[in-house]
Amino acid sequence: MPGYRYRYLAPEGPKEAYIEAEDEEAALNALRERGVIPLDLAPVKERRRRKLPARILAAYFRQLASLMRVGDALRLDQMLRLLEEQLPRWAREAYAVAPRALAQGFPLPRAVEQTGLFPSLVVATLEVADTSGKGEEVVRRLAGYYSRIARFQSKLRSALTYPTLILAFALLVTWALMTFIVPQFVAIIQDTGVPVPFVTEVTIAVSKIVSSPLFLLGASLALVGAARLLARHLENPENRIRFERLLFRLPAVGPLVLYLNLADLAGTLRLAYEAGISIHQGLTLTRSVVGLQHLKEVLEGAREGILRGASVSAAFSAAPHSEILPDIFKSLLRVGETGGSLDEMLKHAEEIYSEEAESILESIGSVIEPVLLVVVGTLIGGIMLSVLLPYFSLMQGISGGGVGAP
Repeated sequence: MPGYRYRYLAPEGPKEAYIEAEDEEAALNALRERGVIPLDLAPVKERRRRKLPARILAAYFRQLASLMRVGDALRLDQMLRLLEEQLPRWAREAYAVAPRALAQGFPLPRAVEQTGLFPSLVVATLEVADTSGKGEEVVRRLAGYYSRIARFQSKLRSALTYPTLILAFALLVTWALMTFIVPQFVAIIQDTGVPVPFVTEVTIAVSKIVSSPLFLLGASLALVGAARLLARHLENPENRIRFERLLFRLPAVGPLVLYLNLADLAGTLRLAYEAGISIHQGLTLTRSVVGLQHLKEVLEGAREGILRGASVSAAFSAAPHSEILPDIFKSLLRVGETGGSLDEMLKHAEEIYSEEAESILESIGSVIEPVLLVVVGTLIGGIMLSVLLPYFSLMQGISGGGVGAP
């Protein structure tokens, strides 16, 4: 997400801070919701910083909550300095800005924002803690939220690791066969003068291409180029909508992607709501978390509807592309809003769609593993059989000649 530097007037004088937003208008809206009037706003031209992963954020906020229990024994900037050693080495230099900013009088949300390492959801949640004085409680909620995300990401990696290894092994073995084994058989076949079947000719042609030193370079460049072209194509929201529609039609994959994003939507919105962030600001923060353009537009439409005075459930139902939201999700919103338990209903929605996504992952894993094994066996066996076909013809010719000899 693009970053912006801005200056604002604090009680002790002008100060400079950093904010992330999708564009300049979104940055100004976010600052306005915080009650900050920027003196100027300019995009940051420095390279984009990596964000801390969920497992690091979960451990960071758990330890910060523990340090906060100490009370007045440690200042907040001292707590942040103690936590620096828990971060990966690549993040420490950028993180060192936070304790220095605290020592200079910046509040915790602004100090954390200066690092560029923390998501905008963290910054907004800490702002609520700074205003309400519920710092430890909010930090514990952040720890729980990122622990849930880290657990699910771990399950996702576990489900995809074995199929990925099988696919990588298949590609490596196929390349090794085509590069080192097939050319040796080809030389022997050419020396014998045996007629070469069409299948063998195709295998030989592919082997010549694969064994070329330029093949790996060309294939790598082609993949990188295709990925960049696709990424550039998907920068257009309309193109992204069309791509997602195709994605939703894929069996298992479409529901998996949707459920993963719905779980993120419900979990993030619940955290914002429990932290005391206004619902329309929570929708803005959630919009930056979900990956699907459909849901981004749903959230933006719901935010506009709420600002016009509509209820949460009505705003979601009237938002563009709201047809992709399952009926149970809309019902949970309506029940939660009517009963004053929106946070509980969002928690139920998060659990429902997390469990659905895990179930689909397990189903995909149980199907894709044997299918990949069959594909690997067929591919390698087909290559070897196509190379050995001329030898079968040669053996038949020798056997026939021997029988017909006087």
